[in-house]
Amino acid sequence: MKTYDDILSSFLDELMKYKTVNEKLQRVSELIYDNMENVIWAGFYLMDRDGVLILGPYKGEPACIRIPVGDGVCGTSALLMETKKVYDVSMFPGHITCDESAKSELVVPLIKNDVCYGVIDIDSDIINNFTEEDQDFVEQIRNLLVNSIDFNAEVLDK
Repeated sequence: MKTYDDILSSFLDELMKYKTVNEKLQRVSELIYDNMENVIWAGFYLMDRDGVLILGPYKGEPACIRIPVGDGVCGTSALLMETKKVYDVSMFPGHITCDESAKSELVVPLIKNDVCYGVIDIDSDIINNFTEEDQDFVEQIRNLLVNSIDFNAEVLDK
């Protein structure tokens, strides 16, 4: 398995291989899923024009399709525009169960110019799976992503 530093060093070059935003987001989902320990789902929820998070590209089993901002871990992360690393999802008030086997969750909002365009959502089937290093890795991916993709141009017009 590659180290996080190895992945980040080639991340932008990797993204340039793909033409559409959805292809790029799909590749990021696969990259996270394949390189983080004990991940059972990795993907995106993207903000629609009505302020609802809509399922975007992902890798894993089918998931919830719509999440209102403020609901569950994803909606809370989007509302507060802050990362949520949840040790045990059963202890998170208002957690939305999309997959019964998910035990812990890491959600990183996609923020640019004080606007939340969605979230990166990662689930694990192990309680307390995500480390500070994992969080830092996904936040660095987010930072590179939001500076290399125009979310207004394509993603929100689906």
